[in-house]
Amino acid sequence: RVVPYDVQAVKNADAEKVWKSYKPNHFVGEKVFLDIHYLGMTVGKILATNRGKKMINGKEVWHFHSRFKSAPFYSKIYELDDTVDTYVTTDQFLSTRFSLIQRESKQDIDDLQLHDRDQMKTFWFYKQVKPDKSVKNKEKEGFIPYFSIDPFSVLFFFQGLPLKTGDVYKIPIINKGKILILKSEVEGREEINTELGNIKAIRLHAT
Repeated sequence: RVVPYDVQAVKNADAEKVWKSYKPNHFVGEKVFLDIHYLGMTVGKILATNRGKKMINGKEVWHFHSRFKSAPFYSKIYELDDTVDTYVTTDQFLSTRFSLIQRESKQDIDDLQLHDRDQMKTFWFYKQVKPDKSVKNKEKEGFIPYFSIDPFSVLFFFQGLPLKTGDVYKIPIINKGKILILKSEVEGREEINTELGNIKAIRLHAT
């Protein structure tokens, strides 16, 4: 379905407001550790890392990396070893490249997405090796608004937003040749109990 240009223009105008409020707030070597819980057990770990600045096609970009790994005891039930690498421009925080490699008990997938702001297009390349060793390939290209981001880098994008109570952010997410709108509302501040003690937090509601 072709979306009328005026509708796309409105979406891009909403996104531009979000990007204008963004201020870089990242540092090389930053790491985020997350546990994966299932039925009350920690069955795996997620590590997200800022690997610093690089040059891609003459543009300076941030390189964000993440790995999802199942715990040794749970790997006997379901093994998970996935990696994600994304690259976003350092000046405007716009996605240029996203790759996902899934090596799981029931998944063997290579997913590559390239985002070209000169052509205003995204290019998606997908390869799946099925259990019977047959291969399924997909390719797709589609329109992208200028202000848009991939589904992993958006987590780091929030670091640079004001996140004032009552703020609403509409962020276009590029994934598999399609555009989704992530709407996030900042509901307020609260204190939460964690393994590291009580921590002041910002509560967001995202759809």
